[in-house]
Amino acid sequence: VLVIGFVPAILLAWALEWTPEGIRLDPGEDVAGEGVAAVRTGRKFDRIVIIILTIALAWFIYDKLAPPAKEFQYSIAVLPFSNDSPDALPDYLADGLAGEVRDLLAKLPQLLVIESSPSFALKSQGLATSEIGRRLNVSHLLTGVIEQLGDRVRVRAQLLDAGGGESLWSKAYTGTLRDIFAIQDEIASDVMTGLQMGTGDSLAKSRRTTPEVLALTLQAKQLWYSGLNEVDSEAMWVLLEEALEMDPTYVPAMVWTIYANWSARQQGLISREEEEERWLRLAGRILAIEPENGNVHNGFAWQALYVDTDLQAAASSYARALRSAPNDAEILRHASRFALLIGRTDESIAMIERSMTLDPLCSYCLYGASRIYMYADRLDEAIALRERFITLYEQGYYQYGLMKLLQGNAAEAVTIFEAIEARVARGEMDQDGRAIAGLAMAYHTLGRQEEAAEQLATYVANHGEEDPR
Repeated sequence: VLVIGFVPAILLAWALEWTPEGIRLDPGEDVAGEGVAAVRTGRKFDRIVIIILTIALAWFIYDKLAPPAKEFQYSIAVLPFSNDSPDALPDYLADGLAGEVRDLLAKLPQLLVIESSPSFALKSQGLATSEIGRRLNVSHLLTGVIEQLGDRVRVRAQLLDAGGGESLWSKAYTGTLRDIFAIQDEIASDVMTGLQMGTGDSLAKSRRTTPEVLALTLQAKQLWYSGLNEVDSEAMWVLLEEALEMDPTYVPAMVWTIYANWSARQQGLISREEEEERWLRLAGRILAIEPENGNVHNGFAWQALYVDTDLQAAASSYARALRSAPNDAEILRHASRFALLIGRTDESIAMIERSMTLDPLCSYCLYGASRIYMYADRLDEAIALRERFITLYEQGYYQYGLMKLLQGNAAEAVTIFEAIEARVARGEMDQDGRAIAGLAMAYHTLGRQEEAAEQLATYVANHGEEDPR
């Protein structure tokens, strides 16, 4: 509009004058008496209009033709808040506050938010914030200190530039224990403002409950992360059952009950049928309160894919889970495998790479990424990731052998498969037949047909019924 109107505005300003009697044609000469002042006033106004239009046009041209500013990809890690309470505030409440702020920020698709476990693990090593930022490869860090004096709580939070360590802002928040949810919301909102990502109006709000229910849920969550390979499922049940008796609508307690049930089934405390029954009951309760809960839709996607073999339903559920939780490494890992199965290799790789960025300590993410790269024929990357996984966890040798075989290194593949069979013979691994099948393929590739036929016959005899293909 400014460009189209610019030339006519100049012409009209030149031809017309604004006088006390109104706008009229410029006679081309000054009139005597009072008219002179009027004409001069009109011409001053004309010049002002022309100057304003000229500035507006210059800005329009700059705005359209100047190169756009570089778009920054913001990423952040929320470190555990230090507990400086003289009244012995439990550490799980201090950690829980940081975790809840992290979960609020993680709902923003335009922000990459590192999972809590790697952030907390690096902070516990006493590393400098700059080193933590480097290892997590993030642009920003959020740190904090929490203090409790009686019923009053004071939180000091600070947003740091991870590269140079400069503080972008530092702020104190005060209130009672019952105000902890509002404090969480305010900190998350201030992070958005500090990153110049708008206001916190678009952020989800913390789900409210009582401080007692929050404490019970955070204790159960702490048991999950501290249990490593042996989670105390029964202790989690006790804590979460008490929390849900006090607040039957508190969704986080229900979600952690799902995790406790899964762990209990892995430990043989409940049957698969009992876990599935509990899962469906909890999922229904959660969706009645929070229809777009990412954890539940991720569970529905798994059920649709691996039990019902309904690809359309699985795709719909994964899409809903990702929209709800774009920074959940577990959901991304599951969705990446589904994308690979339906031939969306580029999307699969993008999701598994994001999951590894979000959680560098995620063993399943590392394992899954190496498989996806293998099927995508990016064998060098697949082998590098699988070697990292084997070094850390001493598992995953069979697909490592397959990768070597696909790479054309059949002799190395034979060495790997034979080493697996030696460990089986020593009782260090269960016999699932995969190494035998691998040897059959590797011997065949090397032209050792008799040995290949022998391995194939052994596989068919021992495992043909369970895997008729």
